[in-house]
Parts: sequence; C-alpha cells; structure tokens
Amino acid sequence: MAILESISKIEPVYDNFLHFPDNEKDCIEVWWGDPSVWSWSNKSAYKVGYALSESESLKRDGREKALENLKRCDLLLCPSEYSSRAYKESPIDVPIRIVPLGYNPDVYTWYARDWSRELKVLLAGSAQMRKGTDLGIEGFLRAFGKRKRFSLTVWSSVKTPMREQLKLEYGKAENVTFDDTEYENPMSVYSRHHILLHPHLSGGFELIPIEAMASGMCAMVSRVSSPMEYFNKDIGYWIEMSENYVPVRACLSDTAGFWRVPDVDNISETLKYIAKNMDTAKAKGEYASRYIQKYTWENTVKKLIQVIKEESDVGF
Repeated sequence: MAILESISKIEPVYDNFLHFPDNEKDCIEVWWGDPSVWSWSNKSAYKVGYALSESESLKRDGREKALENLKRCDLLLCPSEYSSRAYKESPIDVPIRIVPLGYNPDVYTWYARDWSRELKVLLAGSAQMRKGTDLGIEGFLRAFGKRKRFSLTVWSSVKTPMREQLKLEYGKAENVTFDDTEYENPMSVYSRHHILLHPHLSGGFELIPIEAMASGMCAMVSRVSSPMEYFNKDIGYWIEMSENYVPVRACLSDTAGFWRVPDVDNISETLKYIAKNMDTAKAKGEYASRYIQKYTWENTVKKLIQVIKEESDVGF
C-alpha cells in the first residue's frame, strides 16, 4: 500500500476500508494486481489500473472478468514493457504506460559483507520451472561440487511440488541448504549471501533482484524478459540462454507458447569465474546498490503522478 498512501488525492477503494472524498470529481480510483479481482465503483472521475503480471492476470480462468475490468480503465499501467505485451495485444482500447515498481530504501540498504572466506549463493523465490530453480542448483553443483567453501541456499517459503522434489533430490548435499522460512524482512536473507542466482525463464518486473542488489549483492540474471530493461553487465552478470525450449503449459496450464531455457553450463562457468575474481563481483555489487536507487518507491510514486497528469484532465 505504500505507493498509494504516498500519492496526494489518490485513494485505493476497498469497500469499507476507505471512502471517497466529498468532492468526487477530484477522486482518482486506483486498483492494482490481478484485474480479474478489481471492483470498480461508479463514483471516481478517473480510473487507473496497475496490472503487475500478465501470466496470472490473463490466464484462461478469469480472463473474461479481467478483460471487462481492463476495458473500464481510463489508464492502464504496467511495471515493464515486457509485462505490458499481453495487454497491448488484448482487445482493449486503453492507454498503456510503463511505471516501474520500486523498493523501500529504508529496508533494503547496503550491507558490508566479508568476501574473504566462504562464497554464499542464494536462489530466491517460489521454486518452480519458470524460476529455473532446478537449473540454478545444477549449475552450482557443476561449478563447485561438494566443496564446502561454496554454499547454496534455496530459499522458497512457498511449498511447491518442485521444492519438495528438489529437497528429496539435493537435500543431502552438505553445501546446499533449503530454507522454507517466510521472513518478515528479506534483508536477513540477503545480508547472509554474496551472489543472487536468478536463472528465470520468464518474468515480469520482479523485486527480488532489485532488493538484493540494493543490499549490495552481486546478481546473476537471465538475459530475458523484464531484466533486459534495467539490468546490465556493470551491475552483475548475465546468464546466457541456451538453444533449448520448454512449453509454457508445463508451468502455466492452458497457456500456449514456449520459453527459452537458461544455459546451465554458462551458470556453472560464471560462478567459477566469480569464485576466482571475487573482488570484481564485490565491486559490481557495491555499484549495483547505488545504481538501483533509481527504482525506489519514491521514484515510482513520482512517475505514477507524472503519467496520470499527462494522460488525464483531472487536477491535483
């Protein structure tokens, strides 16, 4: 809710939780998340939708309701060009603008790590095919085997079939740990690791890489989807994509198409390179923590207000 609470004269509408101001002509109604669950009122002068994930919002189950709500928008916002593609190709004649998400710099701050001893790698997020969790583990083990000087944490607080299968398959490896904890503040996880391994096959504007980099972690990110819009070789390392593809329906049922698969050998070789050049990786992480400050909540709010002013005739 931080983004909405920070914007003057913009209020979220959730039944009895908040009410419209006396002068309804000045009211801008904002809904975000999955469009299939939005519930527009008939009171607001201007309706803004912020759709975060096309893979969830426009799946077949709920698609009709999602399109109905999207068509009622006066303005649709998406966090990245990649995330907006499905909406731009949908039968909705609504202006679509890009407003990147942001992180809280009071929570995710630079942390001084000790790079002189063990190299700790983190795989974060719900363990699943789209996240490339299995590819990350395989790439790590190809790079370092069972050497204890190098450790991998698979942090997935969401119980998924892949998480349980991977725990059975790799849970006995002494340098691979599965962390199922749901942390109130992920900084407690980021601060214990040096490298974020993010071998996704496809993704919207995910905050995990941004939060991790804000803390000073050096990130390895797949050269695909939304990170193409904010990530670069100066703040981390690209994971190159292979020539192999998998059907999307293996992860999202009833969804056509294919995803390109990250190259496991490239993951392995990059990790080995980092292990031999830790000063370089450390410097990238330190630079990333400064570079990524352009993606704070404050800047998200400023951009959101700017875009609404440009697209609407509603006064502030």
